[in-house]
Amino acid sequence: MLAVKRDPRVALKIYCAVLVGLTLLAWAFFPWKWPLFDPQLRFSDLTENYERLRLLSQGKWGGPVMFVYPAPSLVVFAFFIRVFSQPVTAFLIFSAAVYLAAAALLRRAVGSITVAIAVTLLCAYPAVFQMDRGNIEIVPFLFVLGGVTCFARNQYWAAAILFGLAGSIKPFPLLFAYLLLTKRLYKQVFVAGAIFLIANLLALAWIGPTVLDAYHSLAADKVIFFEKFLLKYHPNAIHFDHSLFSCFKQAIRLLLGWTSEGAMAARLQLAYMIYVPLAMVFAALCLWVFRRKPVLNQLFAVTIIVLVIPPMSYDYTLIALYIVWGAFAIHLLHDRTVERPLLFLIPFAILMTPHPFLRFGMVGCGGQVNALLLLFLLGVAFKIDLPSSLFGEAHSY
Repeated sequence: MLAVKRDPRVALKIYCAVLVGLTLLAWAFFPWKWPLFDPQLRFSDLTENYERLRLLSQGKWGGPVMFVYPAPSLVVFAFFIRVFSQPVTAFLIFSAAVYLAAAALLRRAVGSITVAIAVTLLCAYPAVFQMDRGNIEIVPFLFVLGGVTCFARNQYWAAAILFGLAGSIKPFPLLFAYLLLTKRLYKQVFVAGAIFLIANLLALAWIGPTVLDAYHSLAADKVIFFEKFLLKYHPNAIHFDHSLFSCFKQAIRLLLGWTSEGAMAARLQLAYMIYVPLAMVFAALCLWVFRRKPVLNQLFAVTIIVLVIPPMSYDYTLIALYIVWGAFAIHLLHDRTVERPLLFLIPFAILMTPHPFLRFGMVGCGGQVNALLLLFLLGVAFKIDLPSSLFGEAHSY
């Protein structure tokens, strides 16, 4: 362990070994257990919007399933579906290009860990899962990556705009504006909020026929989602859900046993009523105690909160970890002052791999293990300060 502390490259080698080993183990489970979601639903987050956009062009609202994202998300889906003759191909090329660009950006910053970057890219389970689902999480990822990069370069207005755009597509990434708030950049925080609001209003106006009508259409779909998904226990899906609420669901299922669908829904509704205030207090408390921590620690905190606090958070959202992993790698190689770097790197390696072998009987529990790992990583980030030259900070040790 002392050698690891002296030479961060040793820690990165161990990280790569764990990442490759767990990835090979997971894929070795196939064909007994496919590591990704149902192959019959491949790219469905994108393709299920074909019919919705066709009806929208006729002034109608509908689709094969409910639409649960903010209105600007439909604009993103429409871009791929209406602009390109092969939307899925265009989407996959775009996603791969973003990941390659992010890897190139990191390599430029720390060219000496090319192998670690390449291994992370090749064993990129969250990225593969995101592309397999056809989910547009890649777009807020791109905006947050740009926002964090601008923040590190003291380009705070640009960071505010990008954080606002990220939050308009998926709401929780707006919390990255916390980085601006801790620097008391209140005008920039206001701009991030204004961008979020304006993007939503413009998208609602685009959906039409009026902003209010579009809002009610999306709200009705969210009610259906709440009843059919959030307050139901889906054995095939919970394995990929790393939200803290999924831990509530799994605990209820294991401790109280399976019961009728109505009784389970009643239990989950009560659990949700308890969960919401607890989650809000937990998130607020974490952000409060991290307010005087170094920026890299704050980046860990806000990323983990964005990942675990939503009542449903599937594994494609784990791509956000690549941003904080990259920032940590830069700090590790440039500043060389990290205490026990494996406490950070081993959880990263586990979180970036599928876990088809983690099961309670016939039900997978990989998502809940990931939730606990994220909380562990949050605790490590609270315990070990990471003042980084990446963010213009001086070291105190």
